[in-house]
Amino acid sequence: MSVNVETVRESLDAINSSDFDRVCACFTDDVVFDGTRIAEGIYQGKASYRSFLEESKRTNAYRFSNYTLLLDEDTVIAVVDTELVGSRSGASTLGRLGFRYQMRDGLIARQEIHADVDELLREQGLEDPRP
Repeated sequence: MSVNVETVRESLDAINSSDFDRVCACFTDDVVFDGTRIAEGIYQGKASYRSFLEESKRTNAYRFSNYTLLLDEDTVIAVVDTELVGSRSGASTLGRLGFRYQMRDGLIARQEIHADVDELLREQGLEDPRP
């Protein structure tokens, strides 16, 4: 497995365990996180992204699972199942998200989150790896 794929897998595992030091070790200092496709903003720099993650995990209960990671040179596409738990109701909903990672020297330099996984895969010229 490639270093880039392993770095993305490590970042997702670290987010699940809320280990923000481990998460940040996967990113370049000048990382850009683009969350605009799901109504979040754009965060620039490791410290800004870490603050976003810490607040996100404090206010939302979510977990990623069943990662499918596809490599295309210095781009990794992750298709992940996402479980969200309502803070008031405790109700659990399952969904699917896509992430596009631009890699540099084995670290994540840019991350985009996509609610429309099919569109993300089409943009990359990839087929949906799941039935």
